[in-house]
Amino acid sequence: MQRHQLPAPEVTIDGERARVSTQLGYAGAYSVTLSTTLPAIGLELHSTYLGHEATPTLAAHLTLTPEHLRTTLPDRGELPVAGAKACRPGARGRGALLLDHLAELRSLIAQSTGAHDVRVDIADAALRELELH
Repeated sequence: MQRHQLPAPEVTIDGERARVSTQLGYAGAYSVTLSTTLPAIGLELHSTYLGHEATPTLAAHLTLTPEHLRTTLPDRGELPVAGAKACRPGARGRGALLLDHLAELRSLIAQSTGAHDVRVDIADAALRELELH
């Protein structure tokens, strides 16, 4: 699987900025894997998306925290096409998958830390870069 470092999202937890790293991996035109780590709190989220323009996209999220290990499978058809490219950052395709991954990350951080204010922001440039790979 090829991996590529993406521009990091900006993550703040109750007003404190957290160090974060996100990588893109893919094993073909219809598979996208996004992995984000927050080493200071020992949290990892690995999301894999599989789909074709003629099928619903399937996803699986693997979460690793000091307290637990969990996989989740969201409902079918709620996600954009994994292999599709978009003309607007985050509108569909891989950019929209990154937005889905980061929404899952935000929920995971809140659940794991008990924080009341968790913010995860990503620049349009990062969404555009994702469409290039």
